[in-house]
Amino acid sequence: MPNGYDKNWVRTCAAIEGFYQRYGHWPKRLLIPDYGLRDLEELVFKPESMVKIRRRLQLIESEVLFGAEDDHGNSYVYGDEGFPDKPPRVSAEEWLGVSPDRPSNHYY
Repeated sequence: MPNGYDKNWVRTCAAIEGFYQRYGHWPKRLLIPDYGLRDLEELVFKPESMVKIRRRLQLIESEVLFGAEDDHGNSYVYGDEGFPDKPPRVSAEEWLGVSPDRPSNHYY
């Protein structure tokens, strides 16, 4: 279980990568709790990085705990399924073109 300032980014990546690993293509949407989105916007990324993320994914505030889905009913929910079995050949960070902007010593 991730527990640093970027824990919700780690969960987000797990949902995206789990989706990719299962279906062989990237998701269209990220279902994310309001606190998770707030963490990404306020603790992990600068606005320009959030723009890059939003170019690839529609971010939807949801009760779902970090879910990724496409337009065909396929989904992967980190909150139910946890981390994928193995890392994909391309990471979520690589696909999105971002990595955390904030210093790693930024904790709650």
